[in-house]
This record gives sequence, structure tokens and C-alpha cells, in this order.
Amino acid sequence: ATEAQPERIDSARSARSFRMLTSEKMGLHAIKRRRMENGVSVLLTLAALSSAGAHGQSLVALDVGHSRAQPGATSARGLPEFDFNLKLAQALAAELEKAGVAVRLIGADGLAGNLAERAPQAAGARLLLSIHHDAVQPQYLRHWQHDGETRPYSDRFRGHSLFISGRNPQEARSLHCAERIGHALRRAGF
Repeated sequence: ATEAQPERIDSARSARSFRMLTSEKMGLHAIKRRRMENGVSVLLTLAALSSAGAHGQSLVALDVGHSRAQPGATSARGLPEFDFNLKLAQALAAELEKAGVAVRLIGADGLAGNLAERAPQAAGARLLLSIHHDAVQPQYLRHWQHDGETRPYSDRFRGHSLFISGRNPQEARSLHCAERIGHALRRAGF
């Protein structure tokens, strides 16, 4: 916890769990899947553009947020955030590699330590993208029954959050990249 708090640069109303975009809740699976695929496409394009311009092959580091020991938020169906982060990071990695961008997955084994141990693993990368699926504040949660258990959920909000580190030596460049990602995600309906 010695790292400075990142600067929040973008959000749409309240941060809604991205994991809800992949749920089958309320029969919107196809629409939400298309939004997720568009979001992946947007992130891939921007990651590739952000990493372009280097001599030789570009490298993008994708950090799978959380771990098996500290799985993060729990979805409305009882799945840990780490599982969603891993699936999205793997999808991004596969598409980036198809586009000729080298990828380093950080924490994909689920054993990754704290955040201070993860950042050095991105050494040499032109872009470090840490994947997370945020949850809403408790006052916005409702409850439903799933597989015989009462679970919290919220489908009231949608949006995204992008953060950059104030300790980043290229803060202006990172802010510009994050702004481009935020703009593209908004255009894709997030």
C-alpha cells in the first residue's frame, strides 16, 4: 500500500460490474455479448495503437486482476471476479497476438502476489493494462435466487472506470491513452 492512489479519469454514472455484461440475466445475453465483443475489439485496437511505433515487435502486458487467494468481487451467479478477469485477459491476449503484438500475461496462474510485485513483471512493455470488473456500492444491490442461494446483483448501472498511476513516468501519455480508451468504450455502448 505504498503506491499512491491512481487518478480516476473516466466513469459513466456509477461503475457497474462489467461481469454483468456477460450474464444471461433478463434475456439480454446476445446484446451484452456483442457489447463485450465490441469492447474487446476497442481495447485491442487501442492497445495495438498504443504499443505501435516501437522498433521491433511491440509488447503489451496484461495483468489479470486479483488471484485465487484474493478473488475480488463475486458475480450475481457466484463466480469470482478473477475468473472474469482471466477470461477477458486471455481473449485480449489471443487477439493481440493474432495482430502481431507480443503479450505478457501477468497473474494468469492465479498465484500473483500483491500489486507491488506485479508492476515489475511488465518491464519492457509499451502498455500495461490491468483487467478488473468493478462492483457497485452496496446500497445499489438487490437480491435474487440463483441455484438455491440468495445472491446480490445490480443491473441499474453500466459504465467503466479507467485509472492511471500518478507514479507513472509517462503520465501524460498514459492519460491520453486512457482518454482514447474511454472515448471508444463510450462509443461502443459501455
